[in-house]
Parts: sequence; structure tokens; C-alpha cells
Amino acid sequence: MARSVQTQFRPLRLVSHTKMIVTWIVGPLLWVLALASVAWLVDRSNAIELGLAIASGSFLLGLVVLSLLRHGRLREDRRYARHH
Repeated sequence: MARSVQTQFRPLRLVSHTKMIVTWIVGPLLWVLALASVAWLVDRSNAIELGLAIASGSFLLGLVVLSLLRHGRLREDRRYARHH
């Protein structure tokens, strides 16, 4: 005789729009500032190009990962709403 156990789904807190916008704007700007200052200290213009390529790649990878996480979370929300 199996008992049905009902669990409540508690979604994670949503990030405020202000914090999300600040993160999206300030993060890449800090990467560019750090790369430009390192390139200036090293005095090589190639470092800026390579650094920007690395920063762009990491930004795009983060964007993909965060998009997948959001998609999974929305899918779980819909699945929970359908069952309850």
C-alpha cells in the first residue's frame, strides 16, 4: 500500500530587474577594463584582441548556460503547475 507523498515546489527567488541589468552591463565592462589595463601594462596591442576574444567567448558560454538553466526552471514550473 503505497502512500502518496505530496511535496510542495518552491521556486528560487527571482533576481530583481535592476540587479540583472547591472550584472549584464557592469560585468562585461569590468572584463574590458581589466583586459585594457593589462594590455596597457604589458604594452602589447595583441593582448587586447586576445583578451576580448576570451571575454566574448566566456560571456557567450555563460549566456548559453544561463539560458539552459532558465529553460529547465520554466519547464519544472509548468510541470508542477500541471500536476497541482
